[in-house]
Amino acid sequence: MANFLSLQMTPPVYPVSGPTGDGRSLQNARGEFNFGTQSVGALAAGDTIVMMRVHRNFRVVSGFVKFDALGAGVTVQVGDSGNNARYFAASAAASAGTVTTLAETGRDYVTPAFTNIIVTIAGGTTNATGRLVVELHGVIENPA
Repeated sequence: MANFLSLQMTPPVYPVSGPTGDGRSLQNARGEFNFGTQSVGALAAGDTIVMMRVHRNFRVVSGFVKFDALGAGVTVQVGDSGNNARYFAASAAASAGTVTTLAETGRDYVTPAFTNIIVTIAGGTTNATGRLVVELHGVIENPA
């Protein structure tokens, strides 16, 4: 029988991140946008909202997008400057809902630098009111 080492156990071994050094701590990155108070009215297809910034080496493990009814035909994508749908692909936002399924490109993705998380409006013009929330959960990886 053979024994093998994971990437985290292959020298040089760094201590596992966390407040006590014995486990990773879940980090939450959250952004909220209120269309009634933070915009000058309805947003058009192609408009973007910078929701938050995540730490470098942030490994995404889960998250959600929650929205009010934003308008007929409106979809939202959540990504970054490298891929505008890295975390959540186009999600229909004509009626209120929550999306919890990460896109495969975002699952287990590690940000190489401090990264702005961006929502792109697609498919139509939004209502002038409503709320949009994006939350990503992850851990900060130690440098290799």
